[in-house]
Amino acid sequence: MIDWSDFTKMNTDEWMQKADLDSKGKYQAADFAYSVENDFSVNPFLTSSPEHDLTLDANFSTKCGIMIDGSQVKQANQIAHQHLASGVESLVFWIDGDSDISSLLHDIQPQYVDTMMLVRENLERCQQNLSEYFQKNNSYSPENIVITKPKNLKQDWTFKERILQANIWMANEDEMTIVVEPKKDFLAQIAEFRALRMIWKKHKKPSQNLKIVSVSKVSKEDQDLHPLIIENYKLMSAYLGMCDVVCIENNDDKEMVRLLINVMYIFKHEAKLNVVIDPVKGSYIIEELTSKMINMTSNQ
Repeated sequence: MIDWSDFTKMNTDEWMQKADLDSKGKYQAADFAYSVENDFSVNPFLTSSPEHDLTLDANFSTKCGIMIDGSQVKQANQIAHQHLASGVESLVFWIDGDSDISSLLHDIQPQYVDTMMLVRENLERCQQNLSEYFQKNNSYSPENIVITKPKNLKQDWTFKERILQANIWMANEDEMTIVVEPKKDFLAQIAEFRALRMIWKKHKKPSQNLKIVSVSKVSKEDQDLHPLIIENYKLMSAYLGMCDVVCIENNDDKEMVRLLINVMYIFKHEAKLNVVIDPVKGSYIIEELTSKMINMTSNQ
């Protein structure tokens, strides 16, 4: 039987010294760093987590979703039905004050599927339209339908810019939905999702009042790897980062959308990445990145 006490844990300095010896002069461990957009740098030889508490206390159930442009409501309704037939758990629509919600939700039972309506403009009018829809259909307003004007964290912003902007929003809002376009840096993206939740907690806001929606927009331009591989990592980062909804943006490449939705089913139902709160806790590099992102907001 193995006696685990025989395996002592190295601290960071000991590990770096051993790496220097093993390299036989080819490199120095001190020269290595995990750098994120020149804003964050982490020692890859870390063997401990940050000292302060970064624990999350909420219970999350990440939903697999499809994001649909609701500007052409009849077409959007058809697309929604197609994806509901394939098993998506959440419908996310972009709408505005002129959107015909009755046509958008035709033959969809919102009490049985999570539905999120993201408002581009005229939130009050959209809320009125939704209320009229329920009155017209003699139905109640189910708890799992959300209509909100979200904040958007764009992909072309740096992680630093996104975190600082999110912190400003969070300081001034008691309830928020944030739409995040995930970036290709897998570890940093997980850290950002975690940091957003923890910054919200730092502002002493109820955890259930923050919704994080990850939206992957498949692009085949300027990619060193096949887009399916890149999007796999983005989706996985959203599950490990505990987003409320992980979405694929509907587009003309139906086969790619189908494959990525199937990938989400694998992450959720086979790998079960959503059954543990904060599944990457204890990962030294991710925890250090999360800590650095949170600490950056302290002077705002």
